[in-house]
Amino acid sequence: MQSGIRDILIITSPRDQLAYADLLGDGSQWGINLQYTIQASPDGLAQAFLLGEDFIGQSPVCLVLGDNIFYGAGFTSKLRRAAQRSDGPSVFAYYVHDPERYGVVEFDAEGRADWY
Repeated sequence: MQSGIRDILIITSPRDQLAYADLLGDGSQWGINLQYTIQASPDGLAQAFLLGEDFIGQSPVCLVLGDNIFYGAGFTSKLRRAAQRSDGPSVFAYYVHDPERYGVVEFDAEGRADWY
């Protein structure tokens, strides 16, 4: 809600879609619009953009994994700044104690993501 994002496409497995729809509905109770689509098999993160192509249209887009929650001091303003950019993507990540279990982002000397 703090991000200003109001239109959300939830991509789930065929098995889980009804559970999410039953739990969250259309989102109107929170002032947002929730829609759902199925990813039949786990063919990678980029497939989300193919599955959501009609939903996205020409709008700016934000891809958030369901098991990631980003919150904290200053995050709302960082998200808004990222949404206003027109010169490429923004990648949000955070430090973890066991990076070998996750995707790892490396940064260059200017603090820009250099490798994922």
